[in-house]
Amino acid sequence: MLHEFAVSVSDFALAGLSAVLAGKLLRRDTERLRIRNWFSVAIGATAVAALLGGIAHGFFPDTETFLGALVWRTTLACIGATGLAAVMIASFLLFRPGTVERVRTGVLIAFAIYCGIVFFEWQQFTVALVFYVPAAALLFVAFLIRWRRAHDSFASDGLIAMGLTFLAAGIQHFNLGLDPVYLNNNVIYHLVQGVGVVYLYRAGKRWMEYLETSRVRVKAI
Repeated sequence: MLHEFAVSVSDFALAGLSAVLAGKLLRRDTERLRIRNWFSVAIGATAVAALLGGIAHGFFPDTETFLGALVWRTTLACIGATGLAAVMIASFLLFRPGTVERVRTGVLIAFAIYCGIVFFEWQQFTVALVFYVPAAALLFVAFLIRWRRAHDSFASDGLIAMGLTFLAAGIQHFNLGLDPVYLNNNVIYHLVQGVGVVYLYRAGKRWMEYLETSRVRVKAI
């Protein structure tokens, strides 16, 4: 019997949706491997985090036990991996290749520190928000700059995705729910985040299509 049935089911649904979309991206044949791979990391890490979150809420609600603590801390690490991917995607939009490499080095170091904190020091969900929200904000700004320059469809999808992410984080943080059992803050968070994942997938897919089409046009000229 699941301890928090509605929360666990919504977590598992988000995990399944995200896994399918990450798999579709990874199977895509493209020369834009870094864009494809980092979008896949962002969505795939969401899938793993949601899966582990469902396991934690359903089977190991007591984070004081060894398994409960391990599942929950790994969940937080996966949320951090999503933030890592968000920074990398934003860097592709904002910076030159040399700067992108420096950003990658810096954010990998920050992610390693974050993992050390969530595994050994602080396991509140707030620490995940502190790491992820600035990364999401950077990606939002990157999509906004791109949209203002060219009004590309992938940038519009990205803006919607990140806007829904902020909305979901606010619902989670401020405990906004409609029903204490079936539509509590966790369930609504998962529902909103699921729509956000779909738009993030669309952003990655359309971005690669745009770059591939642009390359063909350049060759034709």
